[in-house]
Amino acid sequence: MGSGVTPTSFRADARGGSSTPHSDTQHFREENGVLLEEMQRMREEREAEKLQSRREREEALLERQMEREEAQKQRQMEREELQRQREMEREEARRERQQSFVERDRMRDEMLEMRETMNFLLSMIPGARPPRPPAPPTRDDAPSTSDDAPRT
Repeated sequence: MGSGVTPTSFRADARGGSSTPHSDTQHFREENGVLLEEMQRMREEREAEKLQSRREREEALLERQMEREEAQKQRQMEREELQRQREMEREEARRERQQSFVERDRMRDEMLEMRETMNFLLSMIPGARPPRPPAPPTRDDAPSTSDDAPRT
């Protein structure tokens, strides 16, 4: 070992001038950290997008549900209004029938009263009108004939 070279000078940790392996490792670590941060940021963005998408879907579902409920309420109100209208029409028809019965009875009473007045006035005038013959007997009032008589 003659020229002044000692065996320790060849060890990797004993080399003096070159720090390249250390700087490469440091560079890789920094680059790895940057990549990890970028991956974390991308994950967070993806999660935020998923969350935003879920919120939008839920809002859309909620809006459709509210629209359906509003439409259902509207149909229910229309049915109730139609039912009230039909009820009013039935009540009006019932009143008209009742009024027509009352009107018919009133007219019948007036006719009878007018007939009685006319008969009275005609009876006051001698020879104006012969008295009406009595009404024919009904079947129940008719005298029994020989066919109807019990046989002995």
